[in-house]
Amino acid sequence: MSHPRPAPTGWAPHSPCQPGRCLPAATNARQAAMPRRIGRLLAALLLILSGFVFSPLLVVLSRRRRLAAVRIGARLLLHSLGIALTIRGRLARPGGQAVLYVGNHTSWIDILAMIAVQPCRHVAKSGVRGWPVIGPIATAAGTVWMDRDKLSTLPAAVERVARALRISGAVAGFPEGTTWCGRERGPFKPAIFEAAVRAGALVQPVALQFADGRTAFVGDDTLVASVWRTVSLRRPRLVVLAITPLDATQVRSRGALADATATAIAGALRESPVRTPATAPTRVRPALPAGSPSLA
Repeated sequence: MSHPRPAPTGWAPHSPCQPGRCLPAATNARQAAMPRRIGRLLAALLLILSGFVFSPLLVVLSRRRRLAAVRIGARLLLHSLGIALTIRGRLARPGGQAVLYVGNHTSWIDILAMIAVQPCRHVAKSGVRGWPVIGPIATAAGTVWMDRDKLSTLPAAVERVARALRISGAVAGFPEGTTWCGRERGPFKPAIFEAAVRAGALVQPVALQFADGRTAFVGDDTLVASVWRTVSLRRPRLVVLAITPLDATQVRSRGALADATATAIAGALRESPVRTPATAPTRVRPALPAGSPSLA
């Protein structure tokens, strides 16, 4: 089933996905028992509260150890929610060259997955800043905020992302600008890629693929409803596919980077489907679709 393509809206992203239209129906075979659901929620809540208690200790740690602690925390939170995380391929790591990690956007889980794979600063819409719990944590983590309803603020936001790449060496973002259900994906907005060009960064495409479409967080869905659907799944699984990175110093065009990254992620999702929980996953290292590197 395909969605009608959204009407052009300039900078402001739009997705036609809605929970009632896009998400698959629940089946008993894929549902977790009620005690398991409650246990997952309690474990996640305990972990979040522990994070608040011990977060002041992070400031005394070195940057490397602090990032490692945040990474472990994200992985533990995914595990507490019952989400099995598998990483395929090799991610570029920040070092002599900054790295912009770019992924397709389906759920609030995407951000946790990015942190679990590679701790870094994130680019997010300004509305998230007002969310309870998530907003303050994101602000403290150095999130770069973008107001996607005001085109006039875009140049300054792009420069903030470029500066964050130069300073921290690693930034992650979702250029679709909003969540899609996974059956369809939105166009990649080129603005964030302009920041990679200015900072001379690598662009690391990361394909995020869920085994069950009910993990999607789209449209007028609520965070509470989405979390409950996720913990209600018997075996929620997420596969992170690391694709060959692109060098912004060679491509030099934000449009070409956006197109190549979108093509690479679409190809990886198409060629490496997530297997059902009953089948052991195959270890695959995906590559860029043929022809993509020629943009350099």
